[in-house]
Amino acid sequence: MPITNYLAANLPRKPALSARFTLGLLAVSITAAVAPQALAQSEPEFSNGFYAGFNEDIPEVLTTTRLRQPKTRVPGSTTVIDGDLIRNLGIVNLYEVFRLVPGMVVNFVGSHTPVTTYHGTVHYEQRRMQVLVDGRTAHRATLSDMDWETMPVPLEMIERIEVARGPNSAAYGINAFLGTINIITRDPADTGGAEFKVTRGSRGHLRTFGSVGNTGSDYDWRLTYEKRKFDGFDYQIEGGEKEPFDDGHDINSFTYDSRLQLNSQANLELRGGVVDGTNYQDRFKSGDLEPLENPDIEVRDFYLQTRLNYATSDRHFFHIQAAVENFDRRQAYAVSFPDNTAQCLRDGTPLYEYTYFDNGDDRERLCFTSSGGEMAFATVNANSEDTRLEFEFQDTLLFSDNLKLVSGAGFRKTGLFRSRAYTG
Repeated sequence: MPITNYLAANLPRKPALSARFTLGLLAVSITAAVAPQALAQSEPEFSNGFYAGFNEDIPEVLTTTRLRQPKTRVPGSTTVIDGDLIRNLGIVNLYEVFRLVPGMVVNFVGSHTPVTTYHGTVHYEQRRMQVLVDGRTAHRATLSDMDWETMPVPLEMIERIEVARGPNSAAYGINAFLGTINIITRDPADTGGAEFKVTRGSRGHLRTFGSVGNTGSDYDWRLTYEKRKFDGFDYQIEGGEKEPFDDGHDINSFTYDSRLQLNSQANLELRGGVVDGTNYQDRFKSGDLEPLENPDIEVRDFYLQTRLNYATSDRHFFHIQAAVENFDRRQAYAVSFPDNTAQCLRDGTPLYEYTYFDNGDDRERLCFTSSGGEMAFATVNANSEDTRLEFEFQDTLLFSDNLKLVSGAGFRKTGLFRSRAYTG
């Protein structure tokens, strides 16, 4: 939830022009020699024994209760990760940020697909955790899982990330059972000018980022482009032999963020983004049956979001938000399977059903055994597309510094799923 409820946070700022070039192939360290006389003249300063961080301002949190308040008053465990910290640590992937959160698990499954969950209960589908980007639900509508590698959120555009550790379904719906992640991006008024960055590394790592924007008295806007490319690991061990490992990705994303100041009381936000690229999948780790080729996934996603912020006074304000997000995955590959599999398909027998033997301990999927017949070949069409629609209204009334009222309503439709492989 961005800080848009306070008009002072939306004042225009002077545009800045910056350009950065980073080369991740070689690290060079330069050490300056200082004369002993200079060392003797500059004596170190010691503190009074208290931790310097105690004198810093207490961070304010928006996510946990949908109300801006100091972290010490939030009724729940909340972690706030500042965007500058993310960039100073040299983090290159969004999912790596959550290694900083107590209780969060970051791991990889299948073709080196990242998964992130809080006190995870499942391995592949990290469900039951709400993920928001500027107040817009970002997890996939079908299995409620996250595709972290294709999220159109450049690290340079992150203002901060708030993680509410624990159930919060009363504020964010049924998927916020384990926790809520709210990624808040930088205001367009703070990113006027141009910025460009290129990072290269081993194993074909390439990351290109560019942004351009402008600020004005009534209209602020920003356009960003990011390319993330990684060739993956060199090989894997299958049956004691080294096999090529197809586990990289090549993702391109464009995003647009803007705010139009309608009058002294109201402003309108508009956001949009497109994701295009390939998520490489290895045939030994992904795909059904026995893939003869790597079942790579072509990604074609987009989202649109608009939000009206209105303040009747400095103690009463509300917002109305609408968003649509579409996830399009195209995956087709050739497979081979034994004769019993073809017979099970004709009979309608579940392919992955186990048959237990008399001893009760041994079991086998008979549909994947061979009776000596010829192998069958086919093409699997695993294309899928799902769409989510969201509407939200929230009203905030501040009676005093100690009494505040937040009310609202939301509607979310996530049943627009289309796939010949799963629904016929």
